[in-house]
Amino acid sequence: VFHRVPKNTLKSGLWWDVLLHNVLLVAYFALVYSWAGTAGVLILLGAMYFGSSLGAIIPYVEHNFEDIHWGRKPDLDFETAALKGSAVLDFGDLFHFATANIGYHDLHHLNPSIPSYRLKQCHETLEAKGLLISRKITLREGLGCLRWKLWDEDNHRMVTFAAA
Repeated sequence: VFHRVPKNTLKSGLWWDVLLHNVLLVAYFALVYSWAGTAGVLILLGAMYFGSSLGAIIPYVEHNFEDIHWGRKPDLDFETAALKGSAVLDFGDLFHFATANIGYHDLHHLNPSIPSYRLKQCHETLEAKGLLISRKITLREGLGCLRWKLWDEDNHRMVTFAAA
């Protein structure tokens, strides 16, 4: 809610953009309501909630798998953090298409200027040349990653609350 209130954007100078966005959101919901009524608005809100939940799970899994690398300054370096502190979500071509290849997250961290439509191609090229070795997480492993909650300093891996 706070991000929808233009007064919070006065410092950045983007208040007009937020105000315009709010007007367009209200118009969109009004259009859905006029076309499909309350049921249509509830279906839209449910879809938004479902999509947002999935959108939050994706970065969680990419950065919270059992054998992730967690470094500390001053020993932490950018390349290690990018390549071993995130993973590739290997959930299939439909997933990559629907999420603009964000599953190639390690390469995205290493070079965020690579456009999303080139991430897969760049990743495959670097892997074929032996320049990139990525931790790949399948859909089944990804669901299992939701249980990892704590970092075990002694064993250098993520653990569950029960294991801790």
